[in-house]
Amino acid sequence: MNSILNDLKQNGKVIRPWIGIQMQDVTPEIAAYLALNSAKGVVVAGVIPDSPAQTAGLRQGDIILQMDKKDVPNADALAGQIAATKIGQNVGFTINREGKIMYITVKTGEKPANL
Repeated sequence: MNSILNDLKQNGKVIRPWIGIQMQDVTPEIAAYLALNSAKGVVVAGVIPDSPAQTAGLRQGDIILQMDKKDVPNADALAGQIAATKIGQNVGFTINREGKIMYITVKTGEKPANL
């Protein structure tokens, strides 16, 4: 709540950090289809063009397992973790891409007003 009030005082609007992905929970069905060990994580359902996520190399179909070495159990948790960052902050994502574990760093941006 304090960050919202500070944003309003300093900027006249609420500024939200953003990486530019559409996300979906890994359901038991998705986990079974992709032969995952568990139904945890977030599927990148889409990447917004010219977003921080696209610039960093995240792709549709990637499964986000961790953000800054903290497990990501579902999309709501990931949204909260991203919201707790600052604009311009580098955040690290551990992802599963086609069965390979990778680490990608994304620099958060300001969420566009039209999204």
